[in-house]
Amino acid sequence: MSTVMDNVAGKGRTIGTNVWIWLLLLSLLVFAGNTIWATTKAARLGGASTAASNLQVNSQRLANQGREAVGGNAESFAAFKTTRQQIDSDIKLLNDRFGQTAGVAGPINAVTDTWAPLARNADNTTALIIAAGLATRSPGEDAGTESEVLDAVQVALDLGIDINAVDNNGETAMHGAAYKNLPKVVKFLAAKGARIGVWNRPNKYGWIPLAIAVGYRFGNFKPSPVTEAALREVMIAAGVTPPSSRRRRSTSRSRSASCASTAASTA
Repeated sequence: MSTVMDNVAGKGRTIGTNVWIWLLLLSLLVFAGNTIWATTKAARLGGASTAASNLQVNSQRLANQGREAVGGNAESFAAFKTTRQQIDSDIKLLNDRFGQTAGVAGPINAVTDTWAPLARNADNTTALIIAAGLATRSPGEDAGTESEVLDAVQVALDLGIDINAVDNNGETAMHGAAYKNLPKVVKFLAAKGARIGVWNRPNKYGWIPLAIAVGYRFGNFKPSPVTEAALREVMIAAGVTPPSSRRRRSTSRSRSASCASTAASTA
């Protein structure tokens, strides 16, 4: 399961809404198989049989609703979200009541481990962070327009994915928007509740989103004035004073240090 997500993360994290949902559906095929196995095992315990049976039915229902949602059926997409929440609830019930019970703990853990990666990959990077533009190397050339990214991010939010998630590398959705030079996505994330105390922190490379927009990122220096302006706007709106806008710096280190200092002041 994590292999599917890792491949997405490595090859291009700017996929559109339809592509993302198709990958989700592929993951659900594996999930459905594990669910059937868990149902057989868990049914031997009366208290677990109902949740296990619901899990089997809902996993199949989710796949059908997802296919219809990809085709543009708004009602199916709404039903998809509801079914996903029901699956979350059933899995929690099974784990809370029977997760340590001999004979069924193994199958329950297998289902849980299969379901969890639908929201995160091996680096704990969420679908929302990926959709926002994480790991873009050639902004403007990589696949995915800003409107498509906005749609994909909204889908992730509709599915209940945390807008303030931080992956193992310190990346957030706002970092992703900065990598991809997407000022509208920056403002959209801020409007939807992205907390500056979460995203205004250096990732493992020492970059906050503002530093990335200024130009300090993978490869050559790539500034995005419009993205920088958007980030400054949302920082000021959140009560944080960004570093002064000096276009020429003696070294990239001086600018990164300035940005990191601002991040530390908001921690």
